[in-house]
Amino acid sequence: AGVLQAEEAPGEGPFSERVAAGRVPAGKQRGAMYYKFSGFSQKLVGAVASAAYAPQGLKPLASTESPALIFGTPTKLASDSPAAVSYLGKNKVPDLQKLFQKADGLPVHLKRGVPDQLLYRTTMALTIGGTIYCLVALYMASQPKSKK
Repeated sequence: AGVLQAEEAPGEGPFSERVAAGRVPAGKQRGAMYYKFSGFSQKLVGAVASAAYAPQGLKPLASTESPALIFGTPTKLASDSPAAVSYLGKNKVPDLQKLFQKADGLPVHLKRGVPDQLLYRTTMALTIGGTIYCLVALYMASQPKSKK
């Protein structure tokens, strides 16, 4: 597939003449010549058998060898671990559920007290300040430059 092979009779043809003159390396002194398509010159060029039978675009990209083992420790099966998961901290979920579900009229984002109020007010101040800054910048950009 895509490999052209030119057979010569022994002792005849230009290849044999180059071999006799010593202009062909020792590894290429065979009776068959191989060709492959050159993407650079867009022509057929002489090639060794391995390059002709495995052109550049058809070589395998991945190695056939298996990759080296990264983690040498054996994996644990789920049946090997204990049934209950041991967690070092206290489960805070029931306490937080009680706090957030309490009917005290406060919105959820303010239920935790002073830290939530500080975060909320800071966010509101930055948002309003940024909006005012953008409106002032838009007003200044819409005014024509005065020529002095």
